Amino acid sequence: MLGRARKDDKPRTLADMIEYVFANYWKEQAGGEKQRQNAYAVADLLGRSKMLSKIGAFEINKVTAELKAGGNSGATINRKLAALRRCLTEAVKLEVISSRPTWKKQKETEGRIARISRDLERRMLAWCKRMSLDDIHDFILWSIKVGSRNGESLKITFADVNLRGKTANFPAEITKNKKFRAVPIEHPAVIELVERRRKAATSDEQRIFAGLTKRKFDVQWEKMREAFDLVDDPDFVPHVIRHEFCSRLAEANASASYIQMLAGHLTLAVSQRYVHMFGKEALEGARRFVDVDAEPVSNVVAMEKARNRS
Repeated sequence: MLGRARKDDKPRTLADMIEYVFANYWKEQAGGEKQRQNAYAVADLLGRSKMLSKIGAFEINKVTAELKAGGNSGATINRKLAALRRCLTEAVKLEVISSRPTWKKQKETEGRIARISRDLERRMLAWCKRMSLDDIHDFILWSIKVGSRNGESLKITFADVNLRGKTANFPAEITKNKKFRAVPIEHPAVIELVERRRKAATSDEQRIFAGLTKRKFDVQWEKMREAFDLVDDPDFVPHVIRHEFCSRLAEANASASYIQMLAGHLTLAVSQRYVHMFGKEALEGARRFVDVDAEPVSNVVAMEKARNRS
């Protein structure tokens, strides 16, 4: 029986434990379904009916090798095994197994963070204006200046924005980590955007971007990719806007903890990546080899090819 483990009915197979953990913990968490999927990705290699007592370091190392052979990165393997670890930890708590096996964490590459140059930002907004896509224009402008996730931006209401205090307040129920956060909105264009949309909104429209959905935004984003000849660029995706917000904070010498506070990152490690790659020390090092005074470090990825092709 899910949701409660009786003394005579404890989850003893891997699949049963995944469902038990999902029902009791992951289901109510942001990203809980993804955790479940990660756990099943491992279960499909170990065997969903595998008895928990039969899962040891040897079996897990074998799964790790199979995941590597399948092209999974170190970070992806760690996420999948972290879901398994959670299940095995619960198995210990329920006294289904006496101890949890240990395994070596895979090395994760630093990777790269996609960027949007100031020039590309201007051209993206100009394209939206030319195409009479006012909702898309405002959504991109808001996102790049406020840094909220697309889902958060689509749900925030006029009541959540304090224009006098110049803050955008994101309620816990719409954020990924389920924690309230407030983001300064000092940029005049953002304040004008909110005021303009509030005046144009009907009495029953509470959301700032009431006329926009994820589907509508994605469709227009794909059209913009085509217009800028970026269809084959894997970095030119909507989430790059949020990357740019965090990167610009780092360039302004913001600390990792401050970036985490404004962006709402689940862990400080995510915020530290931006400081490491685009912080003051990184910029000073880059200036020894490249002239970046004209524009912040925006040539980190192939975004600049949009400029060259125009």
